[in-house]
Amino acid sequence: MYLSGVELAIAMGIVFLGGFVQGTVGFGLNLVIVPVIAQLELRAIPGAVLLLSLPMTISMAVHERATIDWPGVRHLTVGRIPGTLAGMALLGVLDGDARLVVVGIAVLAATLATILAPTFRPGRRALVPSGFATGVTGTVAGIDGPPMALVYQHQAPEIVRPTLATMFVIGGVASALAAARAGDLEGWHLRLTLALMPAMLVGQFAARRVRHRLPAEQFRAALLVTAALAAVAAIARGLG
Repeated sequence: MYLSGVELAIAMGIVFLGGFVQGTVGFGLNLVIVPVIAQLELRAIPGAVLLLSLPMTISMAVHERATIDWPGVRHLTVGRIPGTLAGMALLGVLDGDARLVVVGIAVLAATLATILAPTFRPGRRALVPSGFATGVTGTVAGIDGPPMALVYQHQAPEIVRPTLATMFVIGGVASALAAARAGDLEGWHLRLTLALMPAMLVGQFAARRVRHRLPAEQFRAALLVTAALAAVAAIARGLG
């Protein structure tokens, strides 16, 4: 798998943390694990990460399916399709570093705007643009959680988690198929995924044990902080 024993142990530790974060606030797995995995073995990105995230997001969507916001999923999907096309167009204009910086600045601006904005319920006017932004940021830089998390920040955690998970499944399947078509999914990606899967499942299980103790305001704060960290990480990687 191109990883030594020590490197595999480090990867398992960061995957546990990523599984705990996503299991708690509804997104953040890729935010936590991609920077570390990329340093250990760059060729594992995005193949192993895509394979690793799919079982978790499917599990979250199925486990909490009764509270999925299906109208929201439809509106997000309507926006995500043209957003993905726009992101593909940007890929031909911006290099990798520039993409990360642009996405990071956009997410930071959106985070600041939502902190200052009044409480609102996500409707079609907010969800379709959020889906569009998700398509752009997911395609350009692999960061698709923050736009959706920001628009759902005032909703109950039991609605946010499965709704975002459902959207991650839709986007993840599409990305995995694209990666396979491009030759970026190989047998060793699957072996690495299977080796890291137990750590992620333990992190998800630990999150289920404690997330009900997270009050609504603390949950909103966690979403905003995680989104801001995603933006900072993107800008730092781009400038670095």
